[in-house]
Amino acid sequence: MSKYAKKLLWLSVLLGWNGAARAQSTIAPAVDSPDNPEYVNRGVQLGSIKLVPTFDFATEYNDNVYAAPNNGSSDAVFIASPQLRATSSRGNIDFNAFGRMNITRFASLKTENSVAAATSAGVLWRAREGVSLGGDVGYNRLVEDRGDVERLRNPASGPRLTEMLSASMKFRHERGRLRFDLNGLVQKYDALAARDDDRDFTTYSLAAKAGTRITGTTYITATAFVSHRDFRIPDLAGGFSRNSNTYGARAGLDFTSNAFLDGHIGVGVFRFNATAAEIEDHTGISVDANITYRPRRRTAIVINAFQGDVATFRLGAAARTDTQVGVTLQQEVRHNLFGSAGLSWLKNEYRTRVNALRTVQAQGKMELLISRQFSTIASVTYAKRTSDNPIEPFERFRANIALRFAV
Repeated sequence: MSKYAKKLLWLSVLLGWNGAARAQSTIAPAVDSPDNPEYVNRGVQLGSIKLVPTFDFATEYNDNVYAAPNNGSSDAVFIASPQLRATSSRGNIDFNAFGRMNITRFASLKTENSVAAATSAGVLWRAREGVSLGGDVGYNRLVEDRGDVERLRNPASGPRLTEMLSASMKFRHERGRLRFDLNGLVQKYDALAARDDDRDFTTYSLAAKAGTRITGTTYITATAFVSHRDFRIPDLAGGFSRNSNTYGARAGLDFTSNAFLDGHIGVGVFRFNATAAEIEDHTGISVDANITYRPRRRTAIVINAFQGDVATFRLGAAARTDTQVGVTLQQEVRHNLFGSAGLSWLKNEYRTRVNALRTVQAQGKMELLISRQFSTIASVTYAKRTSDNPIEPFERFRANIALRFAV
């Protein structure tokens, strides 16, 4: 997995974004309480197409913009985020499209100003009962977080920008007690600055999961996966290829159509094989888990875990393994008031002389639904990284308040 793709996935979990989420709350999507018609945004219907445009404006205080170990620079940040989602269904075919921009402006540190963007379009064909085939394509303009472990450290240069093109497919077949899933993904990364040409690469991934139902809503599963990482240029220092293959298998459980428990958990092993002899092959533990537990109708607890091989560009580091664990409590406080609190732990470990880094992050959010068109969200985030390397540790506090407008 690329570090960018993993980060997008992890942020979506931590921030509460979920493709199957209810439209009523953006910070507590796993809560299974019924939507209140007074606050549900119905969008705009144009024939068979439903459009849901939204616009967010946020103000943030960041007390350590560059994630510096000492004497951090603070600033006020302003973020404007227009978004449009479109859906349509014709018979047994569903279409969807999505677009979003994040226009970020700093009050004083103007070099940090940036524009991020994400677009995607997909289709799902339900061929018959229990059989479906889908695919999507996407484009992302990624702005590197200054807290990333392999971040650009020069404050005068601005954050690193990367464009990502992606295409994916998914196939599912269910029959009786058996279920089979096949997922493929291609991602092409292009760092925009010439100094970052060594970060241009493409990943090709394929995963197959087979399961058998052991209870009404629980499957025992076995997953096999393989990925190929293809770098555009060889190692700058040694001139050898940085291409690699990673493959492995996991056994686990899937929980489906259960009001109290849903998601999946899988544990197994992965094997990293490099093309060049200069990069050491290795084997590690593979973990992939995303579980939602609802002890009550208005409460959800989301637990996530990941461990696996991740792309690295750090000088002197040939391979990197990340381990992440997170838990988020989501709560409907009142019919129009939602809250969430999350805690996550991340370990970045390199298979060379580079020391491991450990990051703990805590986050709290509250969302007030004012009407169908307006809502406001307040959040606070604290992160702390530790390492034996004196330039790596940092502490950072951010406070954000946002206003959302929906048509």
